[in-house]
Amino acid sequence: MKKNFPLALFFALALILPLFGSCAQQPEETQKATLYAVFSHDDNSLNKTQEYEYAGDLTTEILAKGLSEWTGYDFSINGAVAAEDGSITVDWSDASTLVSGVPDAEEKEGFNFNDREILAYFMLDSLCRTVQKNLNIENVYYTMNGGQTLALPSLTVQNISSDEPYQGSGFYYSQPGTGAAIDQLMAQSLLEGLLGKKISELRSQAPEGAEVALALEGDTFINDVRSWAFALGTSLEDEYILEGNYAVMETSGEIYKMNTENKEYQPYNPDFLPEPEPTPQQPAPESQTLTQEAAFEIIKKALESKIAEKEKYISEQGFENTTTAIVADVELEVNGLHAWSFVLGTNSPEKFTAEEYYAVTDDGKVYYSDILRGGEYVPFE
Repeated sequence: MKKNFPLALFFALALILPLFGSCAQQPEETQKATLYAVFSHDDNSLNKTQEYEYAGDLTTEILAKGLSEWTGYDFSINGAVAAEDGSITVDWSDASTLVSGVPDAEEKEGFNFNDREILAYFMLDSLCRTVQKNLNIENVYYTMNGGQTLALPSLTVQNISSDEPYQGSGFYYSQPGTGAAIDQLMAQSLLEGLLGKKISELRSQAPEGAEVALALEGDTFINDVRSWAFALGTSLEDEYILEGNYAVMETSGEIYKMNTENKEYQPYNPDFLPEPEPTPQQPAPESQTLTQEAAFEIIKKALESKIAEKEKYISEQGFENTTTAIVADVELEVNGLHAWSFVLGTNSPEKFTAEEYYAVTDDGKVYYSDILRGGEYVPFE
């Protein structure tokens, strides 16, 4: 006998089944994370933040994706592993802009970098800060290629150790062989000190009325690093005689001189001595009471502990034929007093790297140039 399907049951199912489908299609609830763009490790006023919506559990991969979309640079990572001590190890991908060095095709406004080292530290600082703030993690370790040391040729400190937490760009810039960003005035001051003897010779040979000067020509790029370019020459009434073109790297303080044949910059090494003889000086004004030799002894004593720390670091890192040196720079005025300036840096057979700038006034007080204050000299304690 033919059985009829109950119409009541049919209509009941017709009403219930769409409800199951509706439940399955409901999207996950979104939440918001805060992304951090760290342009300065020391001055937070220069940095930016951006809210980023995500669904599900918040992970380092999601945060890296958010930074990629916001900045236009590829923050791709292979993954992140949390440890029992609450730290996390982030493994950078070969496809990332950090490792590959190839900028993403999409350039975002406000995220333009002409220097690979500055871009690399921007990415390292930004991901570290973003992970720390959003995942409540204090220590972030970096690796690449499945746990290998993060090796970045674009950095002055080329290897970021996987045995210690990432310290931030400020820490790595302060290590021997590196330096904080050098502006035009500092670059010119450094060159004038290093070329003091040559400038004095040119002035003694120049005819009456001629002007010998080191002039800023603008910026240039050496090995993809922004540098300040200068021309040293003699200006006559109707002629300019060029002695040479020089450049100072903005991030490391390395000095280069242009080869006149191929017009390429090459490392410049004027044979530094840890204790250089003072260059000939013009007759001192009546208010000057301190000689350069006396100022040099004062600064050596003031920097004894700092030099000892740098020498210890150099020894521990196994740097060969590398020493810490104090180089006499130029005369200047600090707080209305005549002063002698000096450069503390790392000296090797290939180059001298300027790291910190100091001055000793005629009253025997020591000052240092504060990069964060535009190079202003402040008391050194």
